Formats: sequence, C-alpha cells, structure tokens
Amino acid sequence: MQQATLGISGMSCGGCVSTVRKALDTVPGIRVDAVTVGSATVSYDESQTTPAAIAQVIRDAGYEPITAGAPVTAGAGGGCCCG
Repeated sequence: MQQATLGISGMSCGGCVSTVRKALDTVPGIRVDAVTVGSATVSYDESQTTPAAIAQVIRDAGYEPITAGAPVTAGAGGGCCCG
C-alpha cells in the first residue's frame, strides 16, 4: 500500500470532512487514514486505484485537490455545505 496526503480546497466544517470521507470510502483499494478541514490522508493499493483517480473522486464530491505549492484556502468555493 502507498500513502498519499492531498490538500483540499473548499472545506470549512465537519460536514465537508464527512462528505469527503464518504466519497473516498467508495473507492476500491483505499483506506482512509484521516480527513480534516483542508486535507485527506489515504493508503491505497496501486493495483486498484491511482492518485489521479483519488483526486477525481474529491472533485466529484465538489472540492478541489490542491497541487503542490498552491495555497490552502479553506472555505473558498468548492462544495462546502456552509456556503
């Protein structure tokens, strides 16, 4: 298993955390290690999924994975339920 930590823009509350966790839980081959406002850490089986597929699941949930070096802006746009 590989581990990945992804920054996530658009999260600002526990509802956002729950939404992202539930979305990640649907991906075969992923174990969700932690989800907090602004990031998620997962362990994944390389034979079942990829970091790109994980990022797409986050997008599909209404949030934006942050690329390395980009600033984290909690609550900026995205799928926040508090909006």
